[in-house]
Amino acid sequence: MITGNYEVIKSVNISLVLDALRQHRELSRTDIARMTGLTTGTITNIVTKLLEHGFVKEKGSVRSSSGGRKPTLLELHAEGGYAVGIEIRTTAIKASLVNLLAEPLVTLEKPGMFRYAQGLEIITEMVEKFQQSLGRAHEKMLGIGVSVPGWVDFTMGKIHNLPNLPGWENVYLKNDLEMILKPPVFVDNDANLSAQGELWFGQGKGFGQLIYILVNDGVGAGFVFNQQIYRGKGYSVGELGHVYFGGSEEICRCGKTGCLETVASGKAMETKYRRLTGETITVEEIKQRLLAGEEQARQVVLQAADALGRGIGALINLFGPDSIILGGRVFRHNQEFIDAVKEAALKYALPVMSQGVSIGVSKLKEDSSIFGAVALVFQSVLQPYSLYALK
Repeated sequence: MITGNYEVIKSVNISLVLDALRQHRELSRTDIARMTGLTTGTITNIVTKLLEHGFVKEKGSVRSSSGGRKPTLLELHAEGGYAVGIEIRTTAIKASLVNLLAEPLVTLEKPGMFRYAQGLEIITEMVEKFQQSLGRAHEKMLGIGVSVPGWVDFTMGKIHNLPNLPGWENVYLKNDLEMILKPPVFVDNDANLSAQGELWFGQGKGFGQLIYILVNDGVGAGFVFNQQIYRGKGYSVGELGHVYFGGSEEICRCGKTGCLETVASGKAMETKYRRLTGETITVEEIKQRLLAGEEQARQVVLQAADALGRGIGALINLFGPDSIILGGRVFRHNQEFIDAVKEAALKYALPVMSQGVSIGVSKLKEDSSIFGAVALVFQSVLQPYSLYALK
């Protein structure tokens, strides 16, 4: 346990150095001092410890503009630590092992819809395979991040409910995994982690305020304020799909009517298409028929896009974000839908609020939440109070 102001300040300073290297990849000691405001003496002491513990390594030098001694560059050491990012989907469980630079080393995927006990077993097997692949370096596995499509108590790592996955109600995934596996485990909602993944590694880099819109079977949102994920005080925030927008008497899975999810989600598109045509097909097939020029498919997609754009416009008016990032399988290979959502969002937002807002599609595609789960692990290492051991 850290005691005394000196140790607290010291650990904060270490996190500042690591975070600067994370964001800029390679820096000299002088660069780090300038960016963090710390003295060169403090930077020298911290870097020495980070080199000893293998988090950082030296990388050559660059020519000094003053013609003096060339400063040595520093960078995060790829083999200094590892993390596992796991995404639990309605159709599969996917996991990636990455190094300290967030470069994927091994990826595993198990298709299917799994109840809790079976999912726990699959996750355990995947992590054990990753540990075996690392050999002796498995001791450098810093943690495991898990993304789930539902309501989570982040602090406790408790899953309250995954509406589209039966058998995942009121389970303590964090505790159950930590009893089996050695590394610490972090669990969060998929929209939150998608936002975090984009903030650290994707479309959201450099933005202070962003909102990630996730559209799969349901509709969710992840919020970043001042470059931090906003989680509220309960099980979840960002339940955009369960905001009442009217225009539909469809009963939502939450038991209410008028929810945005009943008109703007992948499931809503499938339901609407079935009612129009009498044919049951997937949202992927709807997208294919849209590309082929089918009018019914276009009607379904454009109605969903208008409803979703209305929801996004409301978020722009409420929060004034720098960036809106669109993600989830419904957006994949669906440019007409993307364009229609952007147009509707700007139509429903106040011009003064939407001016300068960037609206774009995820760079990380369907892996945003896996990268977010990885970022959650690395963030725990960069947190001041997790660095007390570097003395």
